[in-house]
Amino acid sequence: MAKKEQVGLYLGVNSVAASLVEAKKLVSSSYAEVSSDQDSVEKLQENVRIQASLNKIMREAHIESKKIHLSAADKNFIFRYLELPLMRKKDIESALFFEIEKYIPFKTKELIWDYQYVQSRRDKKTKVSFVGMRESNYKQIGEILSQLDLSLQSLEPASISLARLVKSNKNFSKDKDFVILDVSYHEGYLTFFQDDLPVFNRHFDVSKTEGKFDKDKFVEAVNYSFQYFRREYKKADIGKIIAVGNVLDEEVIGSLEETLRLEVKKVSSLDLIPFQKELSVEEVKSSGVALRKTLAYKFDPILEEREETAATETVKVVDVTAGWRYGLLVGLLIAGLLGSYFLWSRLNQRVWAKKERIITEEKSIEVTDSLVGLSKQAVEEKVAEKKEQIEHLKGNESSDLEIWPFLDFLRQKENIPQQLWLERLNIEQAGNEYRGEMSGYVYFQDSVKESTAVDEFVRNLKNDRSIGNIFSRIQLNSVRKEKLNNYSVTNFKIDFKK
Repeated sequence: MAKKEQVGLYLGVNSVAASLVEAKKLVSSSYAEVSSDQDSVEKLQENVRIQASLNKIMREAHIESKKIHLSAADKNFIFRYLELPLMRKKDIESALFFEIEKYIPFKTKELIWDYQYVQSRRDKKTKVSFVGMRESNYKQIGEILSQLDLSLQSLEPASISLARLVKSNKNFSKDKDFVILDVSYHEGYLTFFQDDLPVFNRHFDVSKTEGKFDKDKFVEAVNYSFQYFRREYKKADIGKIIAVGNVLDEEVIGSLEETLRLEVKKVSSLDLIPFQKELSVEEVKSSGVALRKTLAYKFDPILEEREETAATETVKVVDVTAGWRYGLLVGLLIAGLLGSYFLWSRLNQRVWAKKERIITEEKSIEVTDSLVGLSKQAVEEKVAEKKEQIEHLKGNESSDLEIWPFLDFLRQKENIPQQLWLERLNIEQAGNEYRGEMSGYVYFQDSVKESTAVDEFVRNLKNDRSIGNIFSRIQLNSVRKEKLNNYSVTNFKIDFKK
């Protein structure tokens, strides 16, 4: 194989692709769905089926090299966006160890990861984009490749592979804030980029009705993802929406634009990488990672294990004669002062990071208006007053009958998504109208699944007609991560009004 040729593979949920590029030109490409013969007497293990599919497409694409660059489905990765105080480059990684273990339910030693950042002097912030993968997932990928004697040269999320091609297109080269929506027949992803760095990524299954692509459910899933992003990143600029996928016809694009009230620009595979035929999304992703060395992009992650650097440096002791004692004393004094300054600087950065986090958490604390500024005694009086109101509602049979449909809805198991539970429900009656609020938690060890469960629960509430007769307005007040018994869970609050 020529030295300038590079091989890119894409490993998806139910599909694989391979591409061979020379310099910046695509030479060959192939795509296949991972076989899943349900009628076999003994179903093959998943790894074996993936290996068989990879072997097949590499033969079809006439790929002989064993050195490959891999683009894996974003579902396998952890994306996080953090804002830290302005700090030196060598201090950012140390601060990341402290911050990442707060937001991710895994130890950093369980991950392979990398990061990129931009600094804003105006905002006095260091904005960091973190991408990681659990080491266990990485080992599983390694086992699949090793059986084919493939040598992994680099590994990256598929959204980065797509972004590399998108930014090479002159129509998007100057865009720094944009959204990539990529959809295949099996899965879909939304990735929001700020300053060319991935900020937020969300996976959703592609729904099918009677074996056909369900456009309405797809648009609804995309809309909920946008709503979640807007809640979490209120100051972020969404920019352009760039859609990639053969299933996205004009009807779907039009429906997305109407629902999101944003322009959606669909690009074909030929807009991203010239070839003699239209490519699948999977093939585009494999081409993007194959061009990693020839198409410059702001973030080419090198995923690896990282160890936290020591806070202080060791001092080498040198044997000296008596004539040098004064010089040694001065040297030790200077070394001590430098060491103290280094330690103070490191601690100061951590204090700033912690201070910034506390300020952010304080802003996110929600206190009902009726309790703001009250003393402890006044709060207790308010609580007693609420209890009296509850007792009054219990004694009012007509009131009970009116809100029974709502309570009956919460009693039915099918209305509450799995892993979601309610902690508090408060309903008040003002004249002939009701208002209330509800809070609870959801836990999946996956932020995307947790937010999806919350969205599903709110959707169930809004779609129930009996609840609509009681509360005309049902609104998700807040969604945020919390620590509960040393577990990272998602807390949510919902408001009800007539």
